[in-house]
This record gives sequence, structure tokens and C-alpha cells, in this order.
Amino acid sequence: MKKLALALALTFAAFNLAAHDEHGKTCDIQKGKAISVSGSVSCKGDDCSFVTADAKTTYTVCEMSKADLPKLSASGKTVTAKGHLIKCEGKEKFLIDSAE
Repeated sequence: MKKLALALALTFAAFNLAAHDEHGKTCDIQKGKAISVSGSVSCKGDDCSFVTADAKTTYTVCEMSKADLPKLSASGKTVTAKGHLIKCEGKEKFLIDSAE
């Protein structure tokens, strides 16, 4: 009985580790270059992008951003966003910490 319980516990732990890899572990939110840029947020469904005011650079916005992305997108106004450029799923994304 103890062997069965141990096998179930190890299986459960393995599944949790695998699930964690798929949901955020590939995004390194602790590292990244801090930036502050002005521009606008545009969302199509859950996919959001940030276009700088000079329209020269477009960033894919990270889903884990703290800012209210749908609200910023709906306003259509130019905002100043502060956050970090991070690597997520092999791509560079903009993790927005705040936007005014």
C-alpha cells in the first residue's frame, strides 16, 4: 500500500511539473530590460500589441501584464507604459507594469 501511495505521489508531482512548464515557466518575468514608452494598446481578442507613438516599433504584450489592457485598447488614447521586455515562449514580449 505504501508503494502505491508513493507511486501516485510521484506521478502527481510529475504532472504538476509538466503543467507548470506549459503555463508560465517558459516566460522569465524576473529578467528583462526595463523600458518606458508612449503609444497605444490594440487588442484583438486576447492578443494585444503596443505600438509606439512614432509607429516605428510594435511590441507583443505579455498576457501577464498588470495593466487593464482591454480598457486601454478601448480608449484609443496615447499612454505612457512602463514595464519590461521579456523572453516568453522564445519571443520578445512587453510585460506592462503600469500605464497612464
